[in-house]
Amino acid sequence: MKDTLLLSSTEDSLFKIVSVCSGFNYNQLRSTIRKQDLVVARSILAMLMLEEDITCKRAGECINKNHATVVHYKKNHKHSMEYYTPYRELYLACKDEYLTSYREARVEHIDLQIKDLQRTIKKLKKNFKKNPITN
Repeated sequence: MKDTLLLSSTEDSLFKIVSVCSGFNYNQLRSTIRKQDLVVARSILAMLMLEEDITCKRAGECINKNHATVVHYKKNHKHSMEYYTPYRELYLACKDEYLTSYREARVEHIDLQIKDLQRTIKKLKKNFKKNPITN
């Protein structure tokens, strides 16, 4: 695929996590190859996106598939988790990596943003006291 797809930070992180856990790179995950282990990785990527409130349409765009394919993945997820061990193991590995690594990093980033905003508020209050607004 030569097309350029702009990914949100969440989408990018999910691609990286599924790539690391499955061994397939970004281009393979977006390819038309129908090899079973690649389809499993692709469907897990789509499911993780849906769990993060990414729409079926957008998840389909990300994995270079029609939204109906994503709906199909969603419909079969429960059955695959229950009866298909390779799917379940890869899904749980990806989910664990996402929850422990990405979310922790996101929380740390948000904490830094909060501290930055608190410093800005202090500066603004100080400036306001020096130069109050008068009508």
